[in-house]
Amino acid sequence: MSSSKSCLVLCVVLSMLLSVAHLQDVDESEVDEMVDENEDDSAEVDVKPKYLTKDEFNMLVESGDRFVVNFVSPGCIKCNEFAPEYEEVALHFATERADMNIKVFIEGDLQTIRKQGLRRLPSLYYVRDKTPLLYTGEMDAQSIIHFVEVTGRRIHIPLSDDDFERRTQVSTGATTGDWFVLFCDVQHVDCSVLLPMWENIAYRLHSLINVAVVDIPKNPKTAKRFQLSGSPAMHLFRKGKQYVYTLQMRDDSTVVQFAQNGYKRFPGVDVLPEQSPFDTLTENIADQLKEVLPESHSSKLIVIGLPVVVVLLIIVFISRRRASDILPGRTKKGV
Repeated sequence: MSSSKSCLVLCVVLSMLLSVAHLQDVDESEVDEMVDENEDDSAEVDVKPKYLTKDEFNMLVESGDRFVVNFVSPGCIKCNEFAPEYEEVALHFATERADMNIKVFIEGDLQTIRKQGLRRLPSLYYVRDKTPLLYTGEMDAQSIIHFVEVTGRRIHIPLSDDDFERRTQVSTGATTGDWFVLFCDVQHVDCSVLLPMWENIAYRLHSLINVAVVDIPKNPKTAKRFQLSGSPAMHLFRKGKQYVYTLQMRDDSTVVQFAQNGYKRFPGVDVLPEQSPFDTLTENIADQLKEVLPESHSSKLIVIGLPVVVVLLIIVFISRRRASDILPGRTKKGV
């Protein structure tokens, strides 16, 4: 009887010890979960997008660093609703794709927002190669992440006086494809606010149409060739014809639609051929005469004198050509 009581007591003691051990395991696991949650919370705090000042934004653009910036304003309800999605974007590029070295910021300076000419808030720029790209897709984290990951380099093509015709071949049939060119003064505000949208147009037309930019002050020869009446100007070059975009600038979709099909509603004109060196020379002479002579006499002198100058230049050119043809023959006789 006493042995059975002893066994019973022993069983009770063992069950109590097992219960205590189980409680300790549960407490330790709960503590571990709490630690993990705290670590996650601290990680979320660390990657929350930082607000930029106006000067910081400008410096970042000029630095060449890659970054995403969200333009917001105080009291913007949609900005507040979008905030969790944007924080998810920041977390993704701080953890899963930290190798891309892309920073995520917020810009709330109203002066900067006005300068960018943004039509809605929130609005996103992805800046790389010192070139802002306006995002116009769905405002959810996954769409934004995909967009950033596939647009790592500048898409539009800068063109100059030296390479415009060689690369585009717009007056010889354009074997390099169709070209949609923005002519503007890159430093002027009317152009600078348009460039992020133009880069988005280049993204949307990628592999369909070549999208380019000509900086007018740096490339006067090309600007003069196409007789630009104003700036910015958008010209579509297709199969030896050019079509000028004259519609109201509503959004990038309007411009994309023009480049794809809308141009058919506009009259196309033949592309002017590139000036020859001789054409450029005679034109420069005429311009210089206009600057030197009084306006009352310049027109008469140009009408009379320019043909004479042209004839003299032709004679000099032909004489040199004949001399170069004769000299080799004389050399042979001497030998």
